Amino acid sequence: MFNFVSFAASLLLLLSAGAWGRTIPESYAGGFDDRRREGGAPHLRFQESERAGLLQTLRELHAKQQQVKAQQLQLLNQESTLQQQEHELLERLHGSGGSNDAAGLAGTRAVAPANAAAGAAVLQPGQGQCDPALAQPPPGWQPCSMRYIQVNMATREVTANFVSSGPWGNLLAPYFQGLSLAQLLGFRFVYGGGFVDGFLTKLPRVVEPGLVCPNATEVVRACQLCQRMDLWEFTMNCPAGWTQARAAIVSVTRGAIQAWAAENNKTVPAFEQGDVVIQVRCARDTLLAHPMFGPSAFSHYLKNLPADTRRLFAVYAHHGHNSPNVYTPCDRIVEAMGRYFNSRRPDLQFSVVSGERWEDFARLAYAPTLFKDSCSSFGHWAGLANAGRVFFTQMGDPTADMPFRDLKFVTPTVDATFTFVNTTVLWPAVAQSLGMRLDQDLMPEEQISRVVQWLETSR
Repeated sequence: MFNFVSFAASLLLLLSAGAWGRTIPESYAGGFDDRRREGGAPHLRFQESERAGLLQTLRELHAKQQQVKAQQLQLLNQESTLQQQEHELLERLHGSGGSNDAAGLAGTRAVAPANAAAGAAVLQPGQGQCDPALAQPPPGWQPCSMRYIQVNMATREVTANFVSSGPWGNLLAPYFQGLSLAQLLGFRFVYGGGFVDGFLTKLPRVVEPGLVCPNATEVVRACQLCQRMDLWEFTMNCPAGWTQARAAIVSVTRGAIQAWAAENNKTVPAFEQGDVVIQVRCARDTLLAHPMFGPSAFSHYLKNLPADTRRLFAVYAHHGHNSPNVYTPCDRIVEAMGRYFNSRRPDLQFSVVSGERWEDFARLAYAPTLFKDSCSSFGHWAGLANAGRVFFTQMGDPTADMPFRDLKFVTPTVDATFTFVNTTVLWPAVAQSLGMRLDQDLMPEEQISRVVQWLETSR
């Protein structure tokens, strides 16, 4: 396809040469007057008629661009409508009393929230439940710079653009933060990027407001709190915006998972009441190697398990989509976790599971109770798509030498069934204070044993 934007930019570069005798790069010199000034630099000499012709061409290109943009928006709207219809049909099939025909057609099963209270916490607002005044930011407020996210107050739209492939947690960050800000402002959300992997391809490109009640003050707070530009790329580290839009993330994520699973004849992982999922984001690149990652003391899980817990599933990607990245110390930690639960809660069934990447994401999103591991962005967005009981550890070591880290920053408030716990974590700084070496390809056996002992005995 002809690239209007690039060609128009080239014309603007030429036209901005002013007196038409300035030097331009060699790549633009071919095809024009090749006479030289003293010193041999190429230059251009245009007649006014030629300049007028180029300006007219530029205007026509701009008009064509606007037509293409309008057509693109129309197609995005149509795609959004079709996806919404698809999601509604899937919800009707899943809610039809467990029909075998419906389950076979959809290729998936819906999972009920852990309890009624957990489900109620993320329901969409009904008519008359939202205060329209909360959608209005303070007079004169202008959106801050948000890197990959743009807020247009005039058109009442929030747009986001980002790369199309890479680690899922990072890919989803601008999408979900853009969606959250749009919902909190009561604006339409338009995603201009694209996804190429798994259920991400089913995430809607256009989302209308109404999935959560507007709260423009939260958007203002996000601008005040997250002034560093990296916090607008890795938006899971900015504790504002998404913290108050959980219902929107639940809605679009589950719709996308169900639609993708049905289309690809996949079965969404199902759970029973009393099931608990523990994400284990342990690998060579995180264990004592990254200031925002660290394994939690095993007591963290035991203290927060619901009373009705019967089965524990450790989602450890070494056994699934991340299997080439084997790191022996992590294997030993997971084995020790199983022994810990077996000795202290022999009534619980503990198992290690993992599979395809979309499947692990769905396990985290559909678990009746979820424990997310440290600062995993993959677990972060899957956890926000979970409608049950969710426990996150603090977002990084609050004692680390990082200017935006403090306890209030790393333990934000979401809602009554979603808790950031200030728990005991073996951050690299903690390990170093205990005399452990950091960032090792081959961790000595003696240190592996010390790590395991710390996790087993810390409170």
